[in-house]
Amino acid sequence: MEQDNLIKNQNLFPRTTDIPQTVLKDIPCIQTGYLVDGEIQVWDGPRQEVLSPVWVVGSMDLKPFFIGEYPLLTEAEALQALDAAVAAYDPCTYLALSENSMAERVKQAVIELKGVGTTLFNV
Repeated sequence: MEQDNLIKNQNLFPRTTDIPQTVLKDIPCIQTGYLVDGEIQVWDGPRQEVLSPVWVVGSMDLKPFFIGEYPLLTEAEALQALDAAVAAYDPCTYLALSENSMAERVKQAVIELKGVGTTLFNV
């Protein structure tokens, strides 16, 4: 009976090999950092697995498809990141910046992200 259910399920759910390579090229995405005040903080602590809502057929059963991990921050780090994000999106902060100043900030952020890209995402 169990074997019959597996055969039926194999027809309903994709195999990992059925997923296009263009989709898999960035999977798994293992995030090892988080953003605070415009700077990437490296996280060496525990991470949370991210599973796709689409299940795939394994060798003997159905299983969720692993797509990555993100830092499982403590309350202190999470609140620090939240406070920084709230402050960063304060409309007064952006209204006070000149066009050149804003462009320079964006340029600097891109340069920094390029530098930590391989550290931030180990794919």
